[in-house]
Amino acid sequence: MSFSKASLKKFAELSRIALTEEELEKLNMDDLEAIAKSINKIDTANVKPMISPAVIPQRFREDTVTEGDCLEALMSNAPDVGNNAYFAVPKMIEEE
Repeated sequence: MSFSKASLKKFAELSRIALTEEELEKLNMDDLEAIAKSINKIDTANVKPMISPAVIPQRFREDTVTEGDCLEALMSNAPDVGNNAYFAVPKMIEEE
């Protein structure tokens, strides 16, 4: 199977592979297809899936309240506040 230079360039672009013109001339899709087929033959039955390629431990912290009751400050910017501290908005759906 042969591909045009334009289709190889588009394939590289979609694959996020930066290729120079010289590398593009050397590129042979048959070789890439053979590599992909050989990778598919690898037995991965006992390999645990990776969550992330980074081997950085997660740092967990306790959730703490940094700012207390700031409801009044938040609602002071609202043009109209309904009861129970909700924003009052115009009705958008008409009843039939």
